[in-house]
Amino acid sequence: MAKASNNINTLAKAIAADILRYEYNDQQQLLTVGDWATADTAAYRVMRTSDVMPSVFTSLGELTNDQRWGQVSDSMLTKLATLSKQHKTGLVPDFAVVTKQGVRAAKAKEVATKQDGHYAYNAARVPMMLADSSDQRAVWINRRLMHFFDQQTQLLAGYTVTGKALHKYESNVFSAPIFYAAQSDADRYGNLYKTGATIYNRSVAQQPYYDATLTALVAVGGFKND
Repeated sequence: MAKASNNINTLAKAIAADILRYEYNDQQQLLTVGDWATADTAAYRVMRTSDVMPSVFTSLGELTNDQRWGQVSDSMLTKLATLSKQHKTGLVPDFAVVTKQGVRAAKAKEVATKQDGHYAYNAARVPMMLADSSDQRAVWINRRLMHFFDQQTQLLAGYTVTGKALHKYESNVFSAPIFYAAQSDADRYGNLYKTGATIYNRSVAQQPYYDATLTALVAVGGFKND
């Protein structure tokens, strides 16, 4: 068991080192969207909001003794909080662009799809990524998101950052992360917790890959440090 744990830690350290070598913007202290987003490209300044994972960054910092993980967490959380403040809904976009003036939502097709600036299939993971963090910025961002979702009569598959539904159907891609966040504060979000439990009504084998993956991650405990 100890040998397996050592092997896992060795692999984790190697992956963490590669991320900071190939997918790290040291000017803004944030993770880039891929190793192809080099300093000579516009993509170098792009941040995927679902890459903000403070509990994971904390674990990597403790494992590697590399203070850059703390800097990444601080920088990316600050930028995500700024995005949250930009709309009363608290919704954040799939992608953001860091500029000299600060940080803004990406424009349609500026990064990948016409949904780049919406709370869509990337940003949907944000509630789960923040739920296990005790950082007050993460707590505040999630509470804003959860307040918006708690006001909806139905959790639909994506929204503009101003709160307009993108689709008329539901998807576990959106419901599962919200349910996970509601679990961590069930007293505050009892209704979301109850309605969110319906993500288990359908076998993961009957769901599309992405839906099934997020449902499975939620079922086994998301991204907790332990």
